[in-house]
Amino acid sequence: MKRLEFHFADYIVMVIFLAISSAIGIYYGFYKKQRTTEEYILGNRKLHFVPVALSLAVTFQSAVSIIGYPGEIYLYNTMVLYTTFGISIAYLIQAFFIVPLVHPLRLTSAYEGGMRTVVWTDTFQFVILYGGLTVILILSVMEIGSISAVFDLSLKGGRIKFDEINPDPRVRHTVWGCIIGGAFNTLPNCCSQSAIQRISSIEKSKDAKIAAALNIPLAVIFIVILILTGLVLYAYFVIKACDPLANEQVSNPNQLMIYFVMKALRDVPGLAGVFLAAMFSGALSTLSSGINSMATNALQDILCDYLKEAQQIKKTFILKLLVLVYGILAVVFAYLSQYLTAPVTQMGSTAFGAAGGPVVGIFFLGAVFPAANKKGAFIGGICSIAINMWIALGSFMYGNKAPLSKPVTTSGCYQNETDLPELNITLPTGSSTFENSFSRYKNNTTSMDILVSQYSTNENHLAIYDLSYVWLGFIGFMIAIIIGLAVSLITGKDKDSPTEQIYILPFLRRVWTFDEPALHGHTGSEYSLVAMDEEVVIDSKKNNITELVY
Repeated sequence: MKRLEFHFADYIVMVIFLAISSAIGIYYGFYKKQRTTEEYILGNRKLHFVPVALSLAVTFQSAVSIIGYPGEIYLYNTMVLYTTFGISIAYLIQAFFIVPLVHPLRLTSAYEGGMRTVVWTDTFQFVILYGGLTVILILSVMEIGSISAVFDLSLKGGRIKFDEINPDPRVRHTVWGCIIGGAFNTLPNCCSQSAIQRISSIEKSKDAKIAAALNIPLAVIFIVILILTGLVLYAYFVIKACDPLANEQVSNPNQLMIYFVMKALRDVPGLAGVFLAAMFSGALSTLSSGINSMATNALQDILCDYLKEAQQIKKTFILKLLVLVYGILAVVFAYLSQYLTAPVTQMGSTAFGAAGGPVVGIFFLGAVFPAANKKGAFIGGICSIAINMWIALGSFMYGNKAPLSKPVTTSGCYQNETDLPELNITLPTGSSTFENSFSRYKNNTTSMDILVSQYSTNENHLAIYDLSYVWLGFIGFMIAIIIGLAVSLITGKDKDSPTEQIYILPFLRRVWTFDEPALHGHTGSEYSLVAMDEEVVIDSKKNNITELVY
């Protein structure tokens, strides 16, 4: 059985990609010195909104999506496309509600109340990511013959589906679930440290709104490309009449995309390298942003008391050291992730919704309700995370899995079995994969047989475990809001620390009533309420007021 191996040109492409990405970091790290923490974290708040918008886009478009969406289409159908509507709603909320709230505060951490390097690296990776995927899609369609042939085969195979309107939340993907779930699973990105840091790196508030809004077309294009690629992938194996899962060419649905690229497009040297460069672009953009943001949080929220007397150059050095430490930890966890064998998009969305929904709930609890206090936020957050994790783990262990679409035939796999290529990729296994391997040995079953068996029904569990994973973000959000507000009302609202109007969403400031100190700002407050797109910074030591008009 032939092995699929990388061409020499693929390695050249990867080396060039990594060299350019590294060169950007070296340039800003050693030749264009950033001596203050504000310059390192926020690029001196003078970055242009276009590269920031591109950076925001690729930050949350990870390698998980690149390998996950095509596999999703191959196994299920196109209902997942409705998540683009939810994602668009989330970015509109970010542009018109979150940006007007956080941009005037000039925060470096989203949880108070090197950015230049990261943004320009992300911009380069955006070009590789979108360009590489587009090239692969075009060449793949040419391999099939035409896009109409792709649609015809996908329609006959049940992969094109847009009419699931069942209100039952246990159905895996429905119009309502994908739109509502897509919005609440994307909002954690909009409220995250990575997003707030980028928003704050733009000088003008209106430009920050534009940067956030630009994510809508960029996200839609990205997902559409991946879904079309998934349809092409399915059509290719239908034409070949050979399901690589059933024929043991791959052992995991998450390997389908790279197997397809290496098999269908192997006559184009370097194209597999382009795909890997695109995949690494998605991974590195998320990784660089996350590392930079975690380091910022550690410095601003944990080490601030210990370093308040330190010089700026020392703080910047510590920040870079933290980036290195978090980078090492990320590599360690990357190796551990090889033990995950379930579909990556569903696993990622489940984890992100379960943990991110409560975070968004806490964010909007404080931004919408002046009566909210830290006790309510803490208890509401803990309860929502605990309930969400309970549902997520229960669903993973006991819940019924959604039925797969009609499988691809294997009638064409055995015409010349010695010529079938085998993907030269191995995934080190954990206990679940070991059990699968033992099951194959004992029962002479294939990867697809085992995959289908995992989707059999079992009624001996709580009904809530059958809930679709797309609802976890919404559930966590609502629990955090409801419990957090109830606890806040019971524990005396905000009487110990009256809420200032600048921390409430601008359009709600006329709705709520505030105490006089909250209206004008407490002694030592850094900012006071202003109208429209102006910001007033108060220096409590000199009793001076500086007005910044954008």
